[in-house]
Amino acid sequence: MATVMVVEDVAGIRETVARILKLKGYSTICVTNGLEALAALDTSAPDLILLDIMMPEMDGMQCLKELRRDPRASRTPIIMMSALCDQENQQRARELGAQEYLVKSHFSVEDLLDRIDRCMPHN
Repeated sequence: MATVMVVEDVAGIRETVARILKLKGYSTICVTNGLEALAALDTSAPDLILLDIMMPEMDGMQCLKELRRDPRASRTPIIMMSALCDQENQQRARELGAQEYLVKSHFSVEDLLDRIDRCMPHN
């Protein structure tokens, strides 16, 4: 079973995404900010990370930089999920190593699952 780490500070979004992923057969690890995501790597090795940008403690862009420096997650696919819809943030996320960028108000459950399926490493 593939594991997705959901890094999201808004409980309702985090719990909804986790519930959808579990219904589709994924295992989930849920954390509320970038620092928790990095700490979770000590005990978990997610196959894919869904990463919000605007979070307390450590935002998603800084977390993305740290994940790409960390050998445990340097090659893990990362999909950014953010309310920020400007091209500058989307380009920056891709330059830092994100595979995809989803604007929260502009994607459906099917779109999320399709992007996860495309980015998920298949054995």
